[in-house]
Amino acid sequence: MIDLLALQELCTLNYQRMRLLLQERSSLQGRLPGAWGEIRLQIEKLSPYTSTITLHWRRPDIVWWPQACWRLHMYHDAGMLEVQAVGDRRGFLVRHVQPHARGYARDEKWQVNHFLAEMLHQALRQDVVASLA
Repeated sequence: MIDLLALQELCTLNYQRMRLLLQERSSLQGRLPGAWGEIRLQIEKLSPYTSTITLHWRRPDIVWWPQACWRLHMYHDAGMLEVQAVGDRRGFLVRHVQPHARGYARDEKWQVNHFLAEMLHQALRQDVVASLA
C-alpha cells in the first residue's frame, strides 16, 4: 500500500534541503563523496509558485555510467520538491498497476523521490556548498 502522507512529507523534506543547497544561487556544482560522483543543479525556470530545476548526475570514475538528467519541480506555495522525470522516464504516478508496460515498480514515485532525498542529504552532510567550484 502506498502512503501518500509519507510521500508528501518526503517532498517537503526535499524542498527544505534543496533550499539550503541553493541559497539564492541559480546554479550549483560540486562533487559528492564516495560513490555518489558529481552533481550539477541548474534552475531552468524561476517563478513565485513553481520553479523547474535540472539535476545532472554523473560518475566520471565509471566509464559505462550514463549521465543522469533529473527534472525537478519546486512548488514554493506548497513547500514541496518532487521528481518529474529521470532521463526519458516521465509521468510517475503515486501507484502503478503491476505488471507495468514500461517496467515501473508499484511505488516508483516514492523510490525516485526517496533517492533524491538521500542525494540531497549527502550533499548537505558533506558540506558540498562550501566546496563548490
